[in-house]
Amino acid sequence: MIKKLGLILLFCLGLFGQSSNNLFRKGENFYNDGQYWQALKIFNELSLQDTSLNHQISASEYMVAKCHFNLGNKKRAIQKSRQFEYRHKNDSYLDDIHLLLGDIYFALKDYNESAWNYALASSESDDVLVQKNARDLAINVVSNYANETELRQIGNRSASPAGQLLTLLVAERCYADGNFNDAFNYLYDLRPLLENPYLIQRTKHLDGNFRFNRPDTLHFGVILPLTGSMGRIGNDILNGIKYSSMLFVDSTQIQIKLYIRDNELDLAKTIRISREFAHNQKINAIIGPLANENVKGAAAVLDGTNKLFISPTATEEDLTTLTDGFYQFQSNRKVRAYALAEYAVNVMNKKRFVIIAPSDEYGRQYANNFVDRLHELGAEITYQGWYSGEPTDLSKNFRRIRQLAFNLLDEKIRVDSLQHFMDIDSLLELQNLGYDVDTLITQLAEVDYYEPYKDQLNPITKKVSPRYTDSLKVSLDNIDAFFFPIHKGDIRYLASQLAHFNLTGLVLGDENWKDEPLLRKYYTYLPELAIVSGESDYLRDDSEKVFSYFKQLYDSEPETYSFLGFDVMSTLLNNIQYLGSKSNGWKEIFSVLPEFKGQKYRVYWGGVTQRENQSAFMFELRNQKLIPAGFRDPDGFQGLIHEKAEVDSILLDGYLPENEE
Repeated sequence: MIKKLGLILLFCLGLFGQSSNNLFRKGENFYNDGQYWQALKIFNELSLQDTSLNHQISASEYMVAKCHFNLGNKKRAIQKSRQFEYRHKNDSYLDDIHLLLGDIYFALKDYNESAWNYALASSESDDVLVQKNARDLAINVVSNYANETELRQIGNRSASPAGQLLTLLVAERCYADGNFNDAFNYLYDLRPLLENPYLIQRTKHLDGNFRFNRPDTLHFGVILPLTGSMGRIGNDILNGIKYSSMLFVDSTQIQIKLYIRDNELDLAKTIRISREFAHNQKINAIIGPLANENVKGAAAVLDGTNKLFISPTATEEDLTTLTDGFYQFQSNRKVRAYALAEYAVNVMNKKRFVIIAPSDEYGRQYANNFVDRLHELGAEITYQGWYSGEPTDLSKNFRRIRQLAFNLLDEKIRVDSLQHFMDIDSLLELQNLGYDVDTLITQLAEVDYYEPYKDQLNPITKKVSPRYTDSLKVSLDNIDAFFFPIHKGDIRYLASQLAHFNLTGLVLGDENWKDEPLLRKYYTYLPELAIVSGESDYLRDDSEKVFSYFKQLYDSEPETYSFLGFDVMSTLLNNIQYLGSKSNGWKEIFSVLPEFKGQKYRVYWGGVTQRENQSAFMFELRNQKLIPAGFRDPDGFQGLIHEKAEVDSILLDGYLPENEE
């Protein structure tokens, strides 16, 4: 009996299946005849059946979306297509759905989504003809319809096979439009990812266009301190240079030869090496040296040789005026001082400033530029002082600052008091009007004019009458901000003395305040601290992947100076397609460069010579951590960037100790 029931059930299911197939064919006929509404009703009914009754559920749902599209219901068609994606992640109709979505978004003129879905269809399909059709549609959208904004979105969409196709198409479009720099950037990032033979072949063709008449080998001179006190920094920079070169060779097949020389931070050795490189006709460009004085020596030798050289760390002003071949990768002190002043006044709303700086060239350049920008912004400089050597005892400076601050406080109290008194003429006029002036004066004399300042002045007051003398027991907060450009390691002197003299306000500092051990030790003396630096500290999203082999090669994780060397070298290599057959055409290349965004550094070429980096980055000390707070580019200070504030401490090992240059 059970066996018979089973046979009957199978027979019934077969009938239902046959009925579903017939109904599906009927819906197809309606669709092919352009009767989309009738077809929609049938396919909608089929899509709601149980899979045991209809084995074409996914096909039915796909046809529902197609009918809606042909009826002009584009949003409904997108909704049904997205539902299909969610329900049938590995279905054979998924490529058809993405082709349909490509058509829908194309009709809506959303070329970013249209190209993406066509690329997905091409990468998902097992049918060669479907692959080609979808690919051709993606090519059409990217080549003929996408605007500049959409091209950026498309080119950076994904590292998946579909994303690789789109990145390549965007590179081709940029190349066709004459945007060779953008085209090469896309191509440079794409090459290491490719596995698809079609994409590899197409990429080689585009790369061939770039490499036409280019030299097979690029030659670079490198002048770094690889031994001595700066040896660790020099070797870290060199590792970054080598790693960038390796990735470039892997992705372009152009060879790179590095002529590496150790100058030991010595000026005489720097000059001797520069002469060697000046006479080497093969060398295309030179990286280094680091110290400002060494840069000046190299500039004197290389001037007039048509050699380009770029220093990773030099920050002194006017270096680019020494020779037209020098490019300053780090922003100079003027750019940073301006950024700091704009941040303090325009963002932090500070109006009254004190500056104490070392009296050497470093301190004077920083302080004077800071003061110049404050004057332009309408701020007040209450005091500007100098010191020589280590700032172990700045008591004279701080006593003078306290006296000025106390005088300002006393003046404010007196001004506030006058609001309660009337002059003699006013009192006589009141008397003539019949007022009891004696009683009025008695009442005024009983007013406590110092009440608003009672807590602040309590250490030096007796009853209600203060002694008009300064005391370290009184905390003075009427100086808004203190700017201390320092040399590396001097935080311990400035922070402790500021606290000892009981002065509170925003402390502003240069890059030498980026010293993790000292900030952790003295942060209680620095309730408010903001500093300026030449590096952004945030790595690009792809950095982990880019540097995946670094540790294997150099037995250490990349650190600050490794990233610096990598970005300096990448600045040169990023625009290699412009070089052509010229062995020394780098200066022509850099003359048209707009900007460069490396793994950790940004370069905006500008200034009087157009060879100075114009970027600077602001940081605030919060909970013992330095948090990025804004940046400045050639257009000025660009406001706050707190989106990534919840990060671990990004305090790093500081910069080149310029007091040793």
